[in-house]
Amino acid sequence: DAGVGLHGAQVESGVEDCTVCHIEHAGRGFPLVSEASFRKAGFDSLLAYKHEGLGREPYGLTGAHDELACERCHENGDVIFLERGDQRFRGLSQACDTCHEDPHEGAMVRECAECHGQVEKFERHAEYEHTLDFPLLAAHGEQECKECHEPESEYSIEALGGDSPPVDRTCAACHEHQHSKTFLREAGSLAIGLGLIESGTLDCLICHDPEHESLDFAAQDWDPELHAASGFPLLEPHADIECGECHFKVEDPVDFEADWMERFPGRDAADCEICHEDPHLGQFVKAIPIKNACLECHSESHFVPAGFGFESHAKTDFPLEFKHRAVACFACHEVPAGKSTSARQWRGVSGACADCHDDAHDGAFDALAELQKFEGRTGCARCHTPTGFSEIIQDEFDHGLFTAFDLGGAHQKAECEACHVPTESADAFARVFGRIEVNWGAKWEPKKACILCHADPHDGAFDAADLPSSENGRQDCARCHTELDWNELHEDKFDHRFWTGYELPQGHDRADCEACHLPTVTPDSLGRRFGRIGAIHGTPDPSCQACHPDPHFAIFDGPDMPQQVEGQASCARCHNLNLFAELLVGPPERFDHDLWTASDIQSKHLDQSCDDCHPLIDKGVGLGRLLEGLSRRGRVRAAAPGRTCAACHEDEHRGQFQGPATAACEVCHTSQSDFTDLDFDHEVGSRFALDDNHRDVACDACHGRVDWPGGGQTVLYRPLGMLCADCHSAGGKPSKPEDGSR
Repeated sequence: DAGVGLHGAQVESGVEDCTVCHIEHAGRGFPLVSEASFRKAGFDSLLAYKHEGLGREPYGLTGAHDELACERCHENGDVIFLERGDQRFRGLSQACDTCHEDPHEGAMVRECAECHGQVEKFERHAEYEHTLDFPLLAAHGEQECKECHEPESEYSIEALGGDSPPVDRTCAACHEHQHSKTFLREAGSLAIGLGLIESGTLDCLICHDPEHESLDFAAQDWDPELHAASGFPLLEPHADIECGECHFKVEDPVDFEADWMERFPGRDAADCEICHEDPHLGQFVKAIPIKNACLECHSESHFVPAGFGFESHAKTDFPLEFKHRAVACFACHEVPAGKSTSARQWRGVSGACADCHDDAHDGAFDALAELQKFEGRTGCARCHTPTGFSEIIQDEFDHGLFTAFDLGGAHQKAECEACHVPTESADAFARVFGRIEVNWGAKWEPKKACILCHADPHDGAFDAADLPSSENGRQDCARCHTELDWNELHEDKFDHRFWTGYELPQGHDRADCEACHLPTVTPDSLGRRFGRIGAIHGTPDPSCQACHPDPHFAIFDGPDMPQQVEGQASCARCHNLNLFAELLVGPPERFDHDLWTASDIQSKHLDQSCDDCHPLIDKGVGLGRLLEGLSRRGRVRAAAPGRTCAACHEDEHRGQFQGPATAACEVCHTSQSDFTDLDFDHEVGSRFALDDNHRDVACDACHGRVDWPGGGQTVLYRPLGMLCADCHSAGGKPSKPEDGSR
């Protein structure tokens, strides 16, 4: 009646009969709204209808909405029969937030259509025109809105579209820069005073074009007064230098901060190293942590010569005294290899005597310079003076102080040449002093003091990492031996556990050393015949098996066996090491069968003798050389026939229960003492559940004895018929013969 919408347009055109578009009586499955309906209404097809005339305000389908199927908005659009009360096309709103989630969460005052259209994606804000206060020109026109208006920030899109939008921003609010606030303030004041900009103009416009075409350099010719505002006044010797000599252009800048410092170096005229190459290669950068460090040695007007004399040198770690004052500077301060003369080394030059003078001792005393000082002096000064190298401070050499090797015991009585054997020819210093590493093939070390000169009869056996390197302050051989007499020990008795890691077990502590360490046939180079375990038994392993053959052939050493029992390992898990035949674990005087074999030995089996299942092998009957070797290991028992009942007992059931799906004997025969004691659940263990009629029937009524192929009789359990006729006659009476056979 209002003349709007699809139907209103049809009424205006004179079509008032519904059946023109909606065909009736075409069957219950025929939809009243079809492609034919829209063609009758004047459209080429259903999809050709673009919502023309829909509602009092135009709502045409354009952009992304034009590509959607009708049922995306009209959920009953493809339903043939509507439920009572449901609507197909009516009842929808044209407001965006009725279909789309509001990303602004109600913070926007503007309508969606003011910024967004239906053609571009939602992020493009295609319908919004930026204000004239900040037109999006050049680079700004290429950015996404959220790149400048970051979500949840003060200048987010929601904040701008709200009731109280924030104030306009300056260039510096968005763009990173390296200018200090002082520079911007002073440069701005100077620029206004010089008439370069008007009051109220953005600071950046003093030098830069807002279109970014000349952002690399200032758009104006710099005035000397404006340059001074940067902190670098153009005075001598920089007054007549062209701008390009200091501020050169960097092509394709990548790192903003690095390029900035490269294009605009220095803020202080005295920071010479910012613009000028440092001829000292950074030697004084950290050494003189003060401003204008170059002026400490050099003049502003000339770099050479430097004003560095004896007084200045006295402030260093090496004051020039005595004969050193007559030495030319370049004699100590040399040019590094491959560098120019301007890179001469001024700092880091060693003050050690041996770095300039040949060391007759080849640095032998420098290794202890920080640890051993003589009256506060280190290096050569411990013995020599700077007035002359031949002047010695001390009269007698302190061997313990300068070598960390105190001469004690028999060493104190020995002559120097006993260890420092003179060389056949003199060295460059006319000395024939024999050095330890030359005479003995290695340098002396505190932990290896003795064996450097004396052969080690123990072949390093007591130098393992897990052994102590010192004992009561004594090191190396002195842990046990004295320096007065090699055969004299500090302790009366050798601590076997401490030094070998093997505590002598019960019984072993009563044995003589030679019982395990059998004397060798011939003595060694030191005249000793002490037998080492590894050489005698073929292995350094201190376990029982290393010395004693295992009569069990390692069957109790598998990974599934207990590695320890009550804190004991190896043979001690079972045996008393004082009396090997005595067992320590299990029932009194019995072997714990379950622990070591994982077999459940119960009832009558406990009364069996070990020989019943594990008979001793007869060594004298036809076993040849194998048993000859076994006889040396003592008793040899045969393995049990198996772990199952059938391994030892004849199968009474003649194999009726054999097979992968059958159960073991103990499922029915729960007692090992009385095999006739049964515990069988007919409901679970068979396919024939006993009902009320059969539950009280005796077992042998169905399971009688039968003759078995191959001889003998057995009770028949399977297979049996499960039909009534298999057991009962037609009269309902059992068909079992009188003699009980089957």
